[in-house]
Amino acid sequence: MLAHENGAAMPPVLNVHARWFFGASLVVWTDPRKLTLRLHDRVRAGEDEIRLSERFLDAADWTDVIGPVVDIAEHGETAELVQYGADYAEMPAFRTMLDRIGKNKPIARYGMRLDSEEKLHAYFRYFLELIDSIKAHGFRDQRSLQGVPVPQGLMVRGRYSRRQRDIGAALGEDGRLLRFLGGRHRTAIAQALRLPAIPVEIRLVHADWLAAEARRAERPADQALRNWAARNSLPEPR
Repeated sequence: MLAHENGAAMPPVLNVHARWFFGASLVVWTDPRKLTLRLHDRVRAGEDEIRLSERFLDAADWTDVIGPVVDIAEHGETAELVQYGADYAEMPAFRTMLDRIGKNKPIARYGMRLDSEEKLHAYFRYFLELIDSIKAHGFRDQRSLQGVPVPQGLMVRGRYSRRQRDIGAALGEDGRLLRFLGGRHRTAIAQALRLPAIPVEIRLVHADWLAAEARRAERPADQALRNWAARNSLPEPR
């Protein structure tokens, strides 16, 4: 729950409603090197589990649910893949994952177990194709991908291959952009390739930051947020 200034409780603003209201105005181009921290989606509140992705505003203390993006397993293995390329079978991450298959302790990705060498090769080949596509066509926002031959990875990503969204981001209490729900591999690719800018979609905003920004700008909260996004978006690479 969030609270009014008078202390009365109000339900959270749902993410689905905010996406309809703001549309593409909250897709911001940013330097991928700034996305060093990520915000967890599933958090505990006493005995309850909360999915932050279901809301657009949140006023809780995020300190304990923020961590470095480099601690994400997919981040490390994808950064290695950029380095090794077609020689990915020599990667430490590949050898570790193959060893776990031999011990019947396979790693899961996208809700599916990589429990055979064939599946493991398919997983890395898909992301190798994605890396090659980004190198060839640049890093695009999802609206401009029509006609671009982007690998879908149906056998790797399953139901997630049906729809790809821009990398998710959250605005923290201090106004810092945090990677949030979606784009773990693409963030790692962008950082490893040292791309100057990538598109991220702001999907969650800390209510305390937004209130302070609205006061500073002397604008309603929605206008203040739109204006902030426009001011802080880098030029789209050509």
